[in-house]
Amino acid sequence: INPKYTLAYNNRGNIYKDRGDLNRAIADYTKALKYNPRYTLAYSNRGSAYEDRGDHKRAIADYRAALRYDPDYKRAKDGLKRLGARP
Repeated sequence: INPKYTLAYNNRGNIYKDRGDLNRAIADYTKALKYNPRYTLAYSNRGSAYEDRGDHKRAIADYRAALRYDPDYKRAKDGLKRLGARP
């Protein structure tokens, strides 16, 4: 993977997440964010992986980060709602 091709890291993270390999998914979403710290989708996807892992504090932080860059991002709003948190 081209180290700066954030979409590839995000997509591979999705594959890992679908397979239940949450640690590798989170690692790939984190790599995507390293090269694009405003990547709303990667924040939301990493938040979802943290949520699936039961780490609600980190999930909430990532959903809120996604909303910082896109205040209307529905997936992040839905994630916060599921966790009983406000934006």
